[in-house]
Amino acid sequence: MIRKTQVLMKEKKDASNSIPVANPFKVYYFPQDAQPYEMRYREDGKFIDEFQSGFFDVNSKLVFDLL
Repeated sequence: MIRKTQVLMKEKKDASNSIPVANPFKVYYFPQDAQPYEMRYREDGKFIDEFQSGFFDVNSKLVFDLL
């Protein structure tokens, strides 16, 4: 779902001929050793903020668990 929101944001910008579109999405990251924080979107759909450790490695493990 997170990646899909990024694609939707990029497509909205592309479809509007670069006119900024209000972002209807909020993503919060809850790291194990720090305070939760909002993952802010750039206009191209990518995130301004970085995921800390624990996101991508857990994501990869879950993909393998599905196979």
